[in-house]
Amino acid sequence: MKFSSSDPKSLFDIWNLYQSEVQESQPKQKASVTLSLAKTAIIRYTLPGWGLEPSKHGRVTAWESYRGISFMKGVELPQLSHALEIQQQVFEAQQVPLDVQRNYRSALNRFLGWCQEQHWWKSKVQHVSPKRHPRTDQKPKKSKSQRPKYALGSVKGDFISKDLESELEAFQDFRRNENDVRQSTVEKDLRQIRLVLGWLHRFKEIPLASLSLRQMISWVDIDSPALSKDEAEEAAFANLELINEYIHWLESTGEEGTDASSTTKNLYTSIDAFRIFLIVAQFIYRERSQSQPQSLAVKRHQDVPIVQLLRQNLADVQSVAKQQRSAQQESKQIPDWSEFLATTEQMRQHCAVGIVHTFPARKSDIDPSPHRALAEIAYNYQCFILAAFFCYLPPQRQQVWRNLNFIGLRRSKDEIYANQNPEISGYLYKEDEQWWLYLFKDEYKTSKAYQSLLVKMPNIQYQDGRCFYQYLNEWLFEFEYETSRGIEKVDGLRKVFDPQHEYVFTQRNGKRFVHASNFNKLLQSSSYEISGESLTPELLRQMFANYISSQRFQRDFVPYFGAWTSHSLEKLNEMYYDVWLDSESASLGVEIAGRAAQSSVIDLFADDLGNS
Repeated sequence: MKFSSSDPKSLFDIWNLYQSEVQESQPKQKASVTLSLAKTAIIRYTLPGWGLEPSKHGRVTAWESYRGISFMKGVELPQLSHALEIQQQVFEAQQVPLDVQRNYRSALNRFLGWCQEQHWWKSKVQHVSPKRHPRTDQKPKKSKSQRPKYALGSVKGDFISKDLESELEAFQDFRRNENDVRQSTVEKDLRQIRLVLGWLHRFKEIPLASLSLRQMISWVDIDSPALSKDEAEEAAFANLELINEYIHWLESTGEEGTDASSTTKNLYTSIDAFRIFLIVAQFIYRERSQSQPQSLAVKRHQDVPIVQLLRQNLADVQSVAKQQRSAQQESKQIPDWSEFLATTEQMRQHCAVGIVHTFPARKSDIDPSPHRALAEIAYNYQCFILAAFFCYLPPQRQQVWRNLNFIGLRRSKDEIYANQNPEISGYLYKEDEQWWLYLFKDEYKTSKAYQSLLVKMPNIQYQDGRCFYQYLNEWLFEFEYETSRGIEKVDGLRKVFDPQHEYVFTQRNGKRFVHASNFNKLLQSSSYEISGESLTPELLRQMFANYISSQRFQRDFVPYFGAWTSHSLEKLNEMYYDVWLDSESASLGVEIAGRAAQSSVIDLFADDLGNS
């Protein structure tokens, strides 16, 4: 609805102007969310303070919406200077929970903020900025460590009903069979669901016996002729209010702070929440899409309002997070690739072995420095080999190395073709004195299909006469060391941790690395100890992409990588994943990384000679 340039006379006029502006400036789904929240903030939580009969339902019905908008005609502009105070009075009168207050106070703030930007505002309304409105209901934020346990099953007395148990089993089948995801991802989804269900029970007072995935996403029979499209969308927005309430609760009980890192954490909190609610919504409405081909998975549920609403919200938050990440990357100086090459070489030197005691050195030892337990040596080897995988090859995603298996000397490489377990990213194996890396085909978040890849591991030659293949042999197959009793052997330093699996990397307790955070500490802690820089797989990818961009490679590299140099850092990082897209690009990327590593070892040795 368009208006002339004449100034608005009432809240009704302002609302129509605001509605028109939002619909023109925002995508359709986002505009619907913005207007839905603003309408509820005004009609349900502000207008009753000026005389409108309060809502008697859990949400604003179509009739109450019509009645509220009509009531706006009697609200004059000067009254808006007290809108936030009036809203607070309504909150207190209706005993609205603090988290819900925060949600709709924010919506009213956005509406008033837009009003303040209009040319007619100052001449019509004497108003104090809503952003500085004093809060009487504000409670001190709790730190993350103070957040109580709330996940379903984390508190004594919790139980899961048989109906919910059956529902969760069906959800697992849905994720594994229809979505073809790894078990570790399914387990992560279940942990997120238990958190939401626990919140619904403890903070929304839903009885344990009544808990269901349909408490997270309500089922609406959108195929029913009796249900209009508007009613289906209204139900979806009501569901979105619950989801936003949960997100605001997570943010309010998290770590305090207003800096960039706190903002980033809140963004990823929202992403995780929207993601799990979206997956549950797809599960709830799965029967409507099972007849569609798998190739149309993205288009599935396109007529389900709550699914489309969540997809749009998730995309919006991811877009903001991406922009913020790009801004942080541009503002932060990316270390040079040569620094990581030097750090990796120092990690290797930490693997040097003296006389090994399998028991603690005695206080009476004259020179205890070379006496190190096998566990310490094994840990240094593992940190170096992981760093070498990131250094001698184009840096990969951490889950590739975390989920990498190896084939022992008594196993055939043909087994790798018959055992493509979704929990395994690929295999490392030795053949004819050479080490090979075979990665299974995969699909990543770039939506690109990655081929199965076979590449030869670079065998970097060090100035002390050793080579990288020796370290792989000593880690996985045989390590020979000197003790006070003579020369002894162990079936690979990896065996020192008594691993109960066949993954290349293992925790000290013998268990596999399941979570990225623990696995990444191998790289972060060891690199920080050496260089003072806590290196992550993501940072290493940026460093290598910069290296590719800044170097003038030989003529045979130019046709493939020459086009990279003209792109921004953000685009460069996106294009970087193409290095592992097919065999040709992977082999070329390995050659570039291997040459850089070999040259660095020679240069570092020359520097040592010059300094000695």
